[in-house]
Amino acid sequence: MGAAKRPQILGGEAAQASRNYFYIAAHPQTGLTPEYANFDGSLWTTSHNPDAILFGTDAWRTAMNWSFDWAWWEKDNREQEVERPHSGVFESTKVWADMAINILLKAKR
Repeated sequence: MGAAKRPQILGGEAAQASRNYFYIAAHPQTGLTPEYANFDGSLWTTSHNPDAILFGTDAWRTAMNWSFDWAWWEKDNREQEVERPHSGVFESTKVWADMAINILLKAKR
């Protein structure tokens, strides 16, 4: 196999592995992902961060990754499946409004 072909093949395999991970790591009802998880989607706890099994700041990257992947490539409909409940959690709890208010208050200080 030529050198020019190999990165494309590996890139495609890596992209598909990421798409599979998004689906298995996301909670089936909420679409939320933990801060840390193993490659099989199971929770990964650490002594330095006991809250790593919860949705938190690092977990936002997972949602951003599946959102960008869908926007750019539209390769895996499961990304929409996990985003619908994910967005619904924040719409139903009005987290977005609270976050916006907090950002504005901090900016005025």
